[in-house]
This record gives sequence, structure tokens and C-alpha cells, in this order.
Amino acid sequence: MSGPVLIQGAMEVETDWLVSRLEHPEAFSWGGFQFWRGDFQGLDLTVSRTGIGTIYAAGATAVGIEKFHPQVVINQGIAGSHCESLHVGDIVVGESCIHIHNLKTPPRGRGEGYDASEWEFHDPYDGAEPLVYASDPVWLARFEAAAYAGGGKASGRLGGGDIFNREHDRILWLREHAGERCEDMESIASYQLCHRFGTPCIGLRIISNNELTGEPYQREVGVRLQSFILDALTSEKVL
Repeated sequence: MSGPVLIQGAMEVETDWLVSRLEHPEAFSWGGFQFWRGDFQGLDLTVSRTGIGTIYAAGATAVGIEKFHPQVVINQGIAGSHCESLHVGDIVVGESCIHIHNLKTPPRGRGEGYDASEWEFHDPYDGAEPLVYASDPVWLARFEAAAYAGGGKASGRLGGGDIFNREHDRILWLREHAGERCEDMESIASYQLCHRFGTPCIGLRIISNNELTGEPYQREVGVRLQSFILDALTSEKVL
């Protein structure tokens, strides 16, 4: 029998609604990482509150895989848009994910200053790991096909890293060089750990703010994404 679907979120606003939908939930905690396992319309689900940032997300992913042996890890939550065409409440279905902090700076001596536009992406693993992590194709197809009435929906690359970018030129530089459509602080950790464990993974993000268009941060939109995920999972039972 296959394991549960493991759905991750960093904060309460990204997990509490999901937990409230579980029937007969059982709570678990290991090393401070919180999990809730229960049923939803006959679907075996585990919700993981990872904490904010790549280190916490990596730890929670490793613990979740070892303890629950999930059939898939779905990393989801809010994100900042890097495109003028993606607005607050729109969903990005992650085709892939890139670490936006895998950067190398050019050599400069003391007093020569710095120029972030000259930083470049590099391969810290010397080819042992991909620079861009692809989503599981079966799960990608499922979420791409699912209907969403709460806003727009697009597929594309996610960008993950421990940073909240608000500088327009930096956002545009990242979009040009990394090819991502939005940024968050957890997705890349889940992709990397799932790759190590051989566990299917997909990231889903809902836009909470857009610095390029001036749309302010609205974290409450996270509930819309959680609802979309449950609708997509139960439209055709995954057991």
C-alpha cells in the first residue's frame, strides 16, 4: 500500500486550513517539526508545517520522508511574483525549481566595491546534482489540468532561497538569469531532499505580493491554494 500524500507549508496560514479539513487527525512532532496525519474524502493525507526558510524545510522534508514514506511531497504556500502578469491570488504550478542563492561573485579587492549584476549562477555540486530540479511529471500533469476559480493559473519555474527581494532591478535580473516566475523560501529545499531520497515532488505557489506592480503582501491568500490542492487531489482519488 502506498504512503500518504505529504503536503508542506511553512507557516500557520499555509497549513491550518488543511489541518482543519482532516478527519480523525493524529499529531506528531519530531525535532520540533510538526505533522498531522488524517483522511480527507478517503485520501490519506499528512500535513507538515516546516517552518520558514530552506534549512527548516530541508529538515522537515527529510523527517517527513523517513517517518511517513509519502507517495509524493507537495511543497506549497505563498510567494512573491517576479512577473508583471502574475497577480495576488494567481497560482504558479511548478514545472521546476532553482536555488536563487547558488551564486558566485567575481574577484574584487578591498575598496573595489561590489556589483550584484555581475554575480552568476554556478554549480556547487560539480554536476553531482542538477542546477534545476524538475517536478514529477505525473503530478505536474494533474495540477496543470485542475480547475482554479480564485484567479489565474500558470506553469513555470519556482525560485527558492532565504531572501525577500523587493528591488525591481534585482527581481528582473533573477527572472532573466534564473528563469523563475516567483520566489519563496522553502520550495528548493523540498526538491533537493526529494531528489536525494528518490521521492516524487512538486511545488505549488500562490502569489501574495508583486513588487513590480505594487501589489502589497496579502498572506491570507494561502487558503485559496490549499483549497485548490484538495480539489485537485480528490477530483480523481489518489490511493
